[in-house]
Amino acid sequence: MRLDETQLNWKTHEMGNQTDTKKETKRKPTRGVRCWTRTDRPGKPYCVQWRVGKKKPILSFAVKEDRDRRARELENESKAQRLGEVPTRDEIAEFRAFLRSIGDADWRDVVDAWRRSGSVSSLNVEDMQAAYEQWQLERFKAKKVSVGVMNRQVKLSKAFADDHKGRKAKDLTKEGLIDWIELRYDENPAPTTFNRALRVLRTMWDRSKEPDNLFQEIETREEGDASEKIRVLPIKDAELLFAYGLENMPWVMPRIALEAFMGARFRTAALFKEELVNLAEKGITFTSDIIKTKKRQYLEAIEPNLWSWMALATPQTWSLTERQYLTMKSSLFNDSGVPHPHNCLRHSAASYHVAAFQNPGKTALLLCHKGQQRLWDNYKGVATKADGLQYFDITVKAITGKIESGEIKLPKKT
Repeated sequence: MRLDETQLNWKTHEMGNQTDTKKETKRKPTRGVRCWTRTDRPGKPYCVQWRVGKKKPILSFAVKEDRDRRARELENESKAQRLGEVPTRDEIAEFRAFLRSIGDADWRDVVDAWRRSGSVSSLNVEDMQAAYEQWQLERFKAKKVSVGVMNRQVKLSKAFADDHKGRKAKDLTKEGLIDWIELRYDENPAPTTFNRALRVLRTMWDRSKEPDNLFQEIETREEGDASEKIRVLPIKDAELLFAYGLENMPWVMPRIALEAFMGARFRTAALFKEELVNLAEKGITFTSDIIKTKKRQYLEAIEPNLWSWMALATPQTWSLTERQYLTMKSSLFNDSGVPHPHNCLRHSAASYHVAAFQNPGKTALLLCHKGQQRLWDNYKGVATKADGLQYFDITVKAITGKIESGEIKLPKKT
């Protein structure tokens, strides 16, 4: 069929738009900010897009210079790690509409009333456990489960609720949940034990009707699988990790240092508070709610390099939620190009410490172990003394010198 002149012109225009848009889309973003032109939108053809978490807002401009100016502002905000703090035009418009709708009322009072009404976006962990316990009782009445099995499974769910009291499901993290299961069974449970607990907690989450079951994201373990082995960061990788963090997210590094140089587990570092640091006496307190022993611990047998990194702390360091800390920690590993085996920072701290100082009692004290046997079983012989001493010489000053001399070459931030 032969196209008339009008159809031909339209087809030509449409193909031209596709080619132009496709060409512009292929341009690599600068600091996560991408610009392109849409010729099929003559009113506002100049577009800019950036990333904030999982969101990718887009703005369109009638003038190219206005678009480019906004893009430069976004790139600067990204460089300063403030991109997520700057509201978009849509967010500003929505907030203004919200303020207009509530009149003279304080927005905090409105939000508080909404929360009390029961319109919450996520369940408390205690409510999840209560729903699970009710389901188990119904199964028992229907003779689908024995009293022994029911009590054992409910006991596990109750322990989980007690340890996460007052927290909402949406605030939990996959890494924190793995930590909790491992710590309940002496840090390195047999795969069968780990999987049994995982099944109970998966079911608890499902029966509560809470969406996005994080326990479903945790893989079951097989006998002898690699997840049980001690995996430490090579010295060069550890130095690169801290160098990248020092240059790009220094306020996160005090929490990372707690894991890397004290052997704190992820959940301990994520829930750690500023008031637990005693700078004057160089001591660290672990409260009962963030360590396995459930007893308050005050530690002074800490290597000096930790304090080099703790000095980088700002109010932003201690305001991070568990989810925010996990996001920043994952970005640190991903962007630096350093592999991230589970628990590698704790394993590195323990392995390098016992190798460097040849003092198992001191290492056991640092890790809050009750005895030394597990320390020898897991960590002795993993690293050399020379590597251990080099690992605990990772300080801000040493890393800065290696960056400036070119000994450490940082990957470009995308």
